[in-house]
Amino acid sequence: MRRSSLRCLVSVFFALACVGVPAAISARMEAQKAKKPTGLTAREGLPAADAEARKWQTDAVLTLVESSTALPDGRAYSWLYLFDSPKARQQTAVLVDEKGQASPAPSGTVFKTPVGDFVDSDRAMAEAIKNGLQTHEWGMTVSLKKYDRAEWRFLDKTHFYYVDAGTGRFLRKESTD
Repeated sequence: MRRSSLRCLVSVFFALACVGVPAAISARMEAQKAKKPTGLTAREGLPAADAEARKWQTDAVLTLVESSTALPDGRAYSWLYLFDSPKARQQTAVLVDEKGQASPAPSGTVFKTPVGDFVDSDRAMAEAIKNGLQTHEWGMTVSLKKYDRAEWRFLDKTHFYYVDAGTGRFLRKESTD
């Protein structure tokens, strides 16, 4: 092959690569954007958790929702739901993965107060971010439990952020010190 033909062939391949590779990357990025969001919100996992808990005890009531795999949009790769049976005086935990599959999990905690109705994790997360929560890609700790009222609690490196689970309003920010 002649040197000029080789240069021409290399130029053609280079031109195709310059146009084709970015187009392929762009197409892949658009396809990823079109996919369903990763993970699930706390409410999206609740029906599977509730069904699993009711197999255990028909009077099971939700007392805690928690994840240590939360994403900045309030979704998580898995959620842990704790249920209490007043009649049996026992608790069980149910783990729900991002596909909505529920499985019983060992439980040793004693949260007995039902959380009641609550705003979803994505709305609560947005409110905490609006009030200073510093997010990171994944693995954020999120919990919902009831003391005087049901509250979402978010943790970043230096602070806890509390959001009223009934109204979705920001409540307070506390130092982790």
